[in-house]
This record gives sequence, C-alpha cells and structure tokens, in this order.
Amino acid sequence: MKNAIITNISFKIESGTNPVLGNKSAPITIIEFTDYQCPYCKKHAIETFPQIETNYIKIGKVKYYLRDFPLEMHTNAKNAALASKCVEQNKYWEMHTLLFTKQKEWAIYSETQLASKFTEYASDLGIDKRTFSSCYSDNKFKQQIFSDIDAGQLYGITGVPSTIILFPKSANETKFLEFFSIYSEYVNKGYLSISRDSEGNYAFFVKGAFPYKIFKQILDL
Repeated sequence: MKNAIITNISFKIESGTNPVLGNKSAPITIIEFTDYQCPYCKKHAIETFPQIETNYIKIGKVKYYLRDFPLEMHTNAKNAALASKCVEQNKYWEMHTLLFTKQKEWAIYSETQLASKFTEYASDLGIDKRTFSSCYSDNKFKQQIFSDIDAGQLYGITGVPSTIILFPKSANETKFLEFFSIYSEYVNKGYLSISRDSEGNYAFFVKGAFPYKIFKQILDL
C-alpha cells in the first residue's frame, strides 16, 4: 500500500524538557505537541488523555511528554505555556489540567489580566505567588517554548494537537502496516503516518484530536 510505506527520517525524536508522566522505563513513548488555547487540544486533554493515563501510563506501558506548540492565532497560548512551566515540576501536570479545564475563563483576557489569573491558579496549587510571578514576568522558559516550536516544525508538525508515538525497533512492523491499511483514508489525508528514526525506532504521527479508540488500537499493536 503506497501511502503506508514506512519512511526513514534522519533525526531522533526528542521528548523535550517538560516533566515526564509515567515510568521512564516504559517501552512506549508518547510526545504530544499542544496549545493551551486550542479547543481541539482541550478536547484531547479532557476526553482522550485521561483514558490513556489510566489504561497505559499507570500500568507502566507508556511514558508521556508534552511539548508546547502555541499557534500564532491564539494570542494567549504562549503565556499559558509559560505559566505551565513556572510551577514546581511536581505540579506541572496539575497546572496542565487546570489550564485546559479553565480555558474559556482565561482565553479572552488581556496580558495584564492573564498574569493575575495564572498567579491565582498557581497559588491554588500551593505555589508561592512571588516565585511564580518572578518566573512568569521574567519569561524564564521562553527559550524552551521556542525550542519546542522549532522541534515541532522539524518533525513536520503544522497543527495541534499532534502526537508522536514511539515504539522500539523490535516492534512488529507487520501489525503497523495492517493498522494503516484499515485507516487508509486518514493516511491519504496526512493525519496518520509512520517513520523510522535515526536509531531505528518506529514513530507514529497522529495529527488531530482523534478519539481514544484510535490511540488504543495503536498502543495495543
């Protein structure tokens, strides 16, 4: 099947600098590129991600990373990404959930209002207001956000949510191709693709807010 040919890429897919969720030794790695102001990213975070966490991350099969890919059309997205990084590492995933849950609340705010609201969120999570405000006003993690954007562009990411699922090179290639033959419509539209990276690992590219059942089928291969 022409469109399901496994291509080779000349680089390794990197997980970025945000805290990992799950066991670092888990055999499958998921790297999600997200935008906190994106409604489809919110849909993925609220509906799909919790099921992946329960059924794959908590049992040690998957480790999960987030990388920031704020779109220019979403004027508050970069600041939201900064806010997620300005909390203590053990609160990162709680802030991630909070930002999506309250997306409608902060998405329409001015820059000044954002700073106040994000500081309030951080305080609700037990983070010292002064520490958070200093990090946020100093744009402490600005370069890491731009590094995520650069990596996403290198990997062919153009929209969000976009997810890369990494399997070890020992994985069953035949099963991957069978999956692609079932979902050839999505393959033809560029929503699903597969490559092997510079180390021989398999990289599934899932572009869009696909339902949990698609992720389940991929993760069970």
